Amino acid sequence: MPYFERSIQKYGIIIDHIYYYSDVLKNYINVRNKSSISKKYLFRRNPKDISVVYFYDPETSEYYEIPYRNSIYPSISIWEYRAAVDSLKKQNINSIDEQSIFDAYQNLEDIEINAVRSTKKMSKNSRRILSKKFNTTNDFLDEINKGIRIPNLNNTDDKQEKETSHPKNDYSHLKPYANLDDEAFNS
Repeated sequence: MPYFERSIQKYGIIIDHIYYYSDVLKNYINVRNKSSISKKYLFRRNPKDISVVYFYDPETSEYYEIPYRNSIYPSISIWEYRAAVDSLKKQNINSIDEQSIFDAYQNLEDIEINAVRSTKKMSKNSRRILSKKFNTTNDFLDEINKGIRIPNLNNTDDKQEKETSHPKNDYSHLKPYANLDDEAFNS
C-alpha cells in the first residue's frame, strides 16, 4: 500500500484534499521533534478504498484505522477520486476542496447510473455501481424498468395491448414429484 508522511493537527490529517480524523491521533497532535518542527507520522492508504487511512503508531508498533473526518462521504477508490478531480479541472474550478470533490464524484456517479438505465446494460461495472445505490436486486430492477416501454410493433392502441397481455404463469397447483412412478425409485 502507498504511504504518506503527515504531521497531525487539531483537525487530523489531510491527504489529497480529504480530511481524516480519529481519537487515536489525539496524543500526537502538534507533537514537535528536537528541532521544533512538527513530527511526521506514517500513514498508508488502500487505493481501492480511500475512505480509511492506516496510522502507524510508533509507540505500539501497530496500525490503526483513521476514517474520513466527515462520515457522510461515500467510500471511493483512488481512481474515482482522480476522475472527480479531473472533472473539476475540466470545469475550471480552481479551489478544489473536500466538498467539491465529493460533489463531483456524485455527479459522475449520477451520469453513469443514468447511462446504465438508458442502455439497460448489466456489465460487471454496472452491477458494482448500482449495488452502491440499491440495496436489493428488486430495487434495481424496478428502477431499470421505470419508464422503459416496449415499442408497439403492430401499431395497435394501448387498450388492445393490455387486453391481450398474457397472465403470469401460476404453478401453485403443481406438487413436486406428483406424477412420478414410485417403481423408478425402487431398484
